[in-house]
Amino acid sequence: MRKFIARRQQRSEATVNKRRRKATTFVPGDLVLVARTLRRKGKTAKLLPKFTRPFQIVRKLNTTTCQVESLPAQQNKRKRR
Repeated sequence: MRKFIARRQQRSEATVNKRRRKATTFVPGDLVLVARTLRRKGKTAKLLPKFTRPFQIVRKLNTTTCQVESLPAQQNKRKRR
């Protein structure tokens, strides 16, 4: 009975993993877009941009988290209205 259950679990796991998306790997120096999480009062989320400007990955903290910083060319750039 245990062998049967183990075999069914392996089969179910294989079926689920076929559709699972592979994790994206980044290395320091890659450019990424960061999702915007803050909202502005009086603005609908539908019209706000979903991502902020490109950032450069500085170092990898763990498999899913990276430290980013803005590009040197954009640090001194002023916003125009």
